[in-house]
Amino acid sequence: MKIALLSIAALASLACPASAQPPATGLIGITRAVALAERHLSGQALDAELENDGGRLYYEIDLVKAGKPWEVRIDARTGRVLAGVAASAWWGWMQRGDAGHAARSRPLSGILSNWERRSGGRVTDVGFDVEGGRARYEIEIETRAGVAELHVDPRTGNRLTNVYDD
Repeated sequence: MKIALLSIAALASLACPASAQPPATGLIGITRAVALAERHLSGQALDAELENDGGRLYYEIDLVKAGKPWEVRIDARTGRVLAGVAASAWWGWMQRGDAGHAARSRPLSGILSNWERRSGGRVTDVGFDVEGGRARYEIEIETRAGVAELHVDPRTGNRLTNVYDD
């Protein structure tokens, strides 16, 4: 009888989307990390992701300040700023004129907070892209319904499109 109950519980847990599982414990979240990086540098965040360096988790946030690219690393558990350096690696992107789109964007931390509040989910990844002359944030968000990728207008914070992942 115990084995049958355990089997049913295991099957039920597989039927739930991964987002129904509790988020990684002890992490400050990408939205808070973006807010900390924007405040620390007084810049416009464009891209953020969780990184792992030998077991140390940190958020890597790409920002623009005064038309120049920067990278800020935020400890994923404490929220402490680990590094903030000029990032010449993506200077070619900035030279193409896409930096102007960043200058016209609303603060990313506010956009992410709004989408988390509206969806009841949590943002797990965000990137900035310009396609056909139109800028957008690509935001991956986990909700009880599953994982979705939202394309959001950086000037308004409004959804352009969304795609649900499997």
